[in-house]
Amino acid sequence: DHMTEVDPSPSAASPLSSGESMPVSSRKNLTTARPMDIESAGDEVNNEEILPVNSQQSLTGTTEGAFLDSYKVEHWRAHKYAVGLTNPTWEDEKTESTCCDESCCLYITGMACSNSCFRAGRIGNMVVLRENSNGSKCMVGPFWPWLIFITYPLIFGVSGVCYYKVVRKFSAPEQVFWFALTFGLIIALSFTGFRDPGIWLRKSERQSQSWIWNDQALTYRPRGARYDSDCGCVIEGFDHTCPWTGTGIGKKNMGSFQCFVGLVFLNLIIDVMLLTGALTSFGIGAI
Repeated sequence: DHMTEVDPSPSAASPLSSGESMPVSSRKNLTTARPMDIESAGDEVNNEEILPVNSQQSLTGTTEGAFLDSYKVEHWRAHKYAVGLTNPTWEDEKTESTCCDESCCLYITGMACSNSCFRAGRIGNMVVLRENSNGSKCMVGPFWPWLIFITYPLIFGVSGVCYYKVVRKFSAPEQVFWFALTFGLIIALSFTGFRDPGIWLRKSERQSQSWIWNDQALTYRPRGARYDSDCGCVIEGFDHTCPWTGTGIGKKNMGSFQCFVGLVFLNLIIDVMLLTGALTSFGIGAI
């Protein structure tokens, strides 16, 4: 699993002129000075008060004379969620990302989520598939191609081979137990990969003295909430980004993720023992 760490060193920022704007096709080589997520070792707050940057100041920098698109900056600053400076729409990723570097998944998402057949919402680098009336969301993370094209096929492939070679010959109760474990694994994975991990709403005011200002997402955040550059947003209770589940792991999907990890090992051990015939020496057809 991939852990994203925030560089705590401050970065210089230079103002962006209000009249500077570039078309989408000209943004490919644009880069920004990375802002600072202010926190001390051990996630303890320094005695000095941490203040947000001036809301009237443009917060983006330039590298080698390349300028950020002002619309992109305004969209970032006006977002209700604590997101980083990402492209406003998935349409932009088709021109700014490529399929041959670390932005491959974003490029695939741009192609899949901005066409005449399907359009998905965007929060940072998270893909919003559906938002219910109660505010809950069905969403996938930036590495959803791993989830769909690697993790699920591995589970179905190994389970299919195990069933065809061994499990189908067992008694009904034994098959029911094996299917329960396998479907439990698939359900746990789905509840992890298709759930909001705990995206933080932007807070312009400090509600606790322990809260820390985050320049990357323009928000105050509590302890445990982190800005994840892969997901492009602050996630409450952030632990890490897991490519196998395609998303960040935070407060809202940690329970299902732990269940998924436990069932992965349990199913793997059982399937290996079934395929190797290790259980037959104990006179057991299946668990």
